[in-house]
Amino acid sequence: MAPLGLQMVSEAVDRYREAVVFAAAGNLGTATPVYPAAFGTDLPAIISVGALNATADADLDPWTSASRTAPPADFSNYGPWVTAWMPGVALPTYHARNLRFEPNGPIINGYASVNGSSYAAPMLSGLVLEQVARTGQSPQRAWESIRSTGRACSSAVGSGVALALTAMTATAATPADPGLPSEC
Repeated sequence: MAPLGLQMVSEAVDRYREAVVFAAAGNLGTATPVYPAAFGTDLPAIISVGALNATADADLDPWTSASRTAPPADFSNYGPWVTAWMPGVALPTYHARNLRFEPNGPIINGYASVNGSSYAAPMLSGLVLEQVARTGQSPQRAWESIRSTGRACSSAVGSGVALALTAMTATAATPADPGLPSEC
């Protein structure tokens, strides 16, 4: 029996037919399918998102890559059920002041550097929403448009398309530099 939240999401996707759901692939470094992300194998409206280590790129910018790709993060789950890849290492975020992520960890003073596919998934949803707002496309059509600008990942990670931005001034539909190799 599906959990209530998953059932509600599934019903909403079925009802509106153009909805998309972005689900983090997980951070266990395994090819074992993780749900709800792995539902994308059977349901095209579920987009599973793995994390790229864009800090490995030559420009050392965790947000952008001229090739729109980077190596997968060591911790990111992978496999044929992962639909898309976005940066997920050393992402700058804002937080409340004087908190710690872990006992005896550094005190967070308003910002932090975070890792995880749980950060990569909302980055992709933001790209899709930006495309929807800019073009008026449905979320499903916007996703298809963005997917077409990405770089196919190798069979070593299972599949999927890498979609890192090419620059902070780029849009969701900015294509990768065709002269650069895909890394994922």
